[in-house]
Amino acid sequence: MIPVALGSLVTNLTSLLGLVTMMRCLGRVQQLYPEALIQRFGAVAARADFPAFVYGSFTGMAVTVFNLVPSVTNMLRKSTLPCAAALWARSDRSGVADHARAVVIAAAAMVLPCAGALAILAKPVMQALYSGRPEEAVLAAQALQALLPDMVYLCLVFPLCSVLQWICKAAIPVECMLVGVAVKLVGNLTLISQPRFCICDAGIARSACYFVMLLLIFGSLRRALEQSLHLAKLFLWTAASAALCTAAVWICQTATVSWRPVLSLTCCVLAGGAVYLPALWIMGRRRKIRADLPLECRR
Repeated sequence: MIPVALGSLVTNLTSLLGLVTMMRCLGRVQQLYPEALIQRFGAVAARADFPAFVYGSFTGMAVTVFNLVPSVTNMLRKSTLPCAAALWARSDRSGVADHARAVVIAAAAMVLPCAGALAILAKPVMQALYSGRPEEAVLAAQALQALLPDMVYLCLVFPLCSVLQWICKAAIPVECMLVGVAVKLVGNLTLISQPRFCICDAGIARSACYFVMLLLIFGSLRRALEQSLHLAKLFLWTAASAALCTAAVWICQTATVSWRPVLSLTCCVLAGGAVYLPALWIMGRRRKIRADLPLECRR
């Protein structure tokens, strides 16, 4: 259990690094390049609490909305335990690979349409949720759009980490997470300390962190199982369905832009779901995911 606990600690370490580096780097940029910040952010950049203002918009608003989707896909981690552990105990590497493939595709089926829709609706969502804080909502919407690649990577990292833990490779996710934390630290120090800073830079650094982590964990799982997961073809169908969902959301948002924000958002969500679920069914995703599951795990 020690590596599992360390994995949770390292995950929280990324948030701590964000707090320390963003506040310090922004304070330094505000002192050295005040004109550049005012030109980019307006009069709000002259405020004494500008670093806290930006960090609060990023973490307290953008990351809060961002975490809604990973909190749902994170439930897949628990579902991997019984089947993956039983298959590994029987030395069934192919069964573990099939199970990992099915879980990852299920996570992708959840996160890809959400990320696509939020790319269109980031600003309306933030304005609807934080109507009393319009300045912060604008910054948070930009940050949320920059975080969307990170949302996809994070939702895929969680189930893969769990599979490694349940097949007695619990130390590997910790090592990969430490590398990801180092990438985020370098990214924050490099991007946020520049006079051309924008709030999207913090999202880019975080996305780079989890992208590197995903590549390392995916490669480690492939070596542990001694076979490829063959995810490219399966992702193609899910990504195509998510693209149709995103297009439907964009069309609906364009048609209802003059409506009340809550009503417009509701229509966009319904339109995206009405297109995505049938597309997923028609393209055979549900049957394929079910076929990829080992027999004893299909229930």
